[in-house]
Amino acid sequence: MVVASEIELAGSLPLAASSQSHDVVMRMGEVPQTLSNATISRPGWDADGDDFLVRAPGIGRFLLKRGEEVVFELEPGVPAQAGAAYLQGTVMGALLHQRGGIVLHASGIEADGGAILFAGASGEGKSTLVAALSTRGYPVVCDDVSHVSFDREGRPLVSSDARRLKLTDESIHATGLEMGRRKAVLANTDKSYVKPAKHWTGYDLPLRAVYLLRSAAVNEAVVARLPSALALNALRGNAHRPKIVLHTGQLPRYFEASVKILECAPVYVVDRGRDLSKLASTIDILEAHWRTCPWTARKRN
Repeated sequence: MVVASEIELAGSLPLAASSQSHDVVMRMGEVPQTLSNATISRPGWDADGDDFLVRAPGIGRFLLKRGEEVVFELEPGVPAQAGAAYLQGTVMGALLHQRGGIVLHASGIEADGGAILFAGASGEGKSTLVAALSTRGYPVVCDDVSHVSFDREGRPLVSSDARRLKLTDESIHATGLEMGRRKAVLANTDKSYVKPAKHWTGYDLPLRAVYLLRSAAVNEAVVARLPSALALNALRGNAHRPKIVLHTGQLPRYFEASVKILECAPVYVVDRGRDLSKLASTIDILEAHWRTCPWTARKRN
């Protein structure tokens, strides 16, 4: 998806000059406090048939129109940097929902022509893991917001988001990506946008597997396949902004999509400690696991 924005989106990779048209326009303008014809109204957002209004206290308001345009009005004194961070996170996820996509709270890599997604709660280290995998030769496909679509045969595909990673200083040091550091995500925070060692910006990739990251008191990472019922719940539970999915009546669509995903891509749980000194060991264990899968992922340089 190509986005044209009036403000710099520091977390996105700029598109090389071309004749390619844009899919979405993001521009500044006046945004109402509420939608006059809202069919759903929640504390942080309103929705009607065509529009979706996000209210972010301390940041501003964002009006998403038919999945094609985002008009935003920042609160007085809020820097464009803060608005851009919100546009690339919450607003982008809501926009993909509005465009009819299946959106998972996951980060992903490319391996042997397919996509591997890592899901999990905020703070579980999804971005750090894919950053480290990029230094092993696995291009990053997406970070934090994963867009899944389906081909004509109903097989799941993952789209590249062409975004930089958001990493803490500790994660940047642990992954050795200091040279890829770009601007800070927000002022007075230790998170920065980081260019991964490799980045996938090609065609949509078939989804190979989903891994649910989980913190546990273990010395080494443990990988186990989830039974179908638990896997189905894990996929639905890791929808991006699940309350939006719930209150906009999209649960049946996400259930159907989760069933289709499980027909092609198993779901595993990865229990591991949060000690970043174990990051390389965790990747070794994942690579050993991948060599037992029908698709074979090997370490690449």
